Amino acid sequence: MSSGNNGKTQERSTDTVAGTCTQAGVSGAAECCGEFTACGSIGAERAPASEADLRGLELEPHGPLVGPGPGATEQVRLGDVVVEVASAGGLDCFVSAQQAGATGRVIGLRTSARHLAVARENALLWSARAALPEIEFRLMDGPDLPVKSGEANAVISFGGLSGAADPGHMWREMYRVLAPAGRISVSELALLNPSLPPDAHTPLSRVVGDVSSLRRVDEVYQLAMDAGFSDIRLNPRPEGVDAIGDRQPHAMGAVQVVLPDGRRLRDYITLLEVQGVKWPT
Repeated sequence: MSSGNNGKTQERSTDTVAGTCTQAGVSGAAECCGEFTACGSIGAERAPASEADLRGLELEPHGPLVGPGPGATEQVRLGDVVVEVASAGGLDCFVSAQQAGATGRVIGLRTSARHLAVARENALLWSARAALPEIEFRLMDGPDLPVKSGEANAVISFGGLSGAADPGHMWREMYRVLAPAGRISVSELALLNPSLPPDAHTPLSRVVGDVSSLRRVDEVYQLAMDAGFSDIRLNPRPEGVDAIGDRQPHAMGAVQVVLPDGRRLRDYITLLEVQGVKWPT
């Protein structure tokens, strides 16, 4: 179900949250809301890499907790200019480059020199083992995305908006850089249940950063609407939360001991994938 909002170049009630999930197109409120109802380029002349190959490589030097969701790759088409926002390790860039093909282009944006170096290090590793179309990495040294208005056909981000000082501005910037009919896929951690025990905040912050910066599912949906996006769809990915525990079991153990009996972190937080379209006005 869509939200109802109507080119290639370089603490609310739980009922309110559940209702927003249903309106936004998530199949079943229970599924969404739980129980409580500077630049460089790379390339190589080698055989194309599969997504499985890239996922395996991502785990070697650096990488995200879980790879981009199916919605991210669905948004990228042959020949697209793709902007990938602040996802550190670079897996989304490489998967997108495979989707965009030789006639496409990927611009990877990083929020720090360290993350830029990580992405370039991974790029060298991957390009040594598989052919990759053009990928350009740029440093974000301010609140605006260093991309021309209307330059992109698709914008994707995996965790790149977490902790943003002004998330509304980031959403508006992603809308700005898209060409008419451009698509977006953003994944970030979001609150399903605002009653996360206070004792869990400190140990959880060691795993996911500032817990107070996490937004509710309905707040994320509203940010996309306010930026101007249409046909907004929400796709909860609880496996992303499970992956946190798999990779950091000791830290997650400290979180689990303060949760009520029978509860898991995925009952309070989900990895939320948001898709939308910038229709011509």
